[in-house]
Amino acid sequence: MIQYSELLNTQQFDVASLDYSIAEYHRNLLNRLDVTGTSCIAVFDLCRQRHIYMSDGYHNIIGLDADVIRNTPEIADIDSRMHPDDQLEMTIAGMHFLKIAFALPPNQKKLCKLVAEYRVRNRHNEYIRVVEQFQAIELDKKGNAWLALCFMDISPNQELNEPFRCKAMNFSTGEMMDWETEKKSINSASEDTLSPRESEILSLVASGMMSKEIADRLYISVHTVNTHRQRILEKLGADNSREAIVYAQKLGLIAL
Repeated sequence: MIQYSELLNTQQFDVASLDYSIAEYHRNLLNRLDVTGTSCIAVFDLCRQRHIYMSDGYHNIIGLDADVIRNTPEIADIDSRMHPDDQLEMTIAGMHFLKIAFALPPNQKKLCKLVAEYRVRNRHNEYIRVVEQFQAIELDKKGNAWLALCFMDISPNQELNEPFRCKAMNFSTGEMMDWETEKKSINSASEDTLSPRESEILSLVASGMMSKEIADRLYISVHTVNTHRQRILEKLGADNSREAIVYAQKLGLIAL
């Protein structure tokens, strides 16, 4: 998702000052700790926007290529194993909470954790529920979140029909933000910015109608329809109509 990369780019790193021996220290430490290979542990570099370490659990539990996760973790495709509904909602929730985390003072950033529960295909290609935690473990000299620790394990809750769950916690203040509550707030804000005409057009796009068909139905020009569609993408932060539709459905802006 383009917006996710753009959000990460809002952090302005002084690349020359980053000491990657620190990253190597974490890699070596996690290798020593991960003696069973029964959990998925990773370190994500927010500057380079890629994983720099992934444990054997990603192969043992969800079936990613063992050589890839050991030698080239930056190209490992975790998203391809996630349930598509949960993947999109994880992106939306992750971006929402990441914006909040980036705005925190530096002394608070390492004290916050994001916890998500979602469905992913295991090595037998069957969906299971997992719990994943994300936490910044290193900042750069400017106070930007640089390295993040990701820890994923099989959830004790294996009800596959239950929804995606996510919450953010601040261990310093005791504050906790639940995604369902935050989503309602986003929903209200989106309703204020998405006009009735835009909601109508997005619903028609979701029904499978092309711009020309929508224009004929609403007695407006194709140019007007396409202008509305572009504004919808901008307001919802979506890259394409499919993302906008699913995003709007998740937020309750249009009917499923």
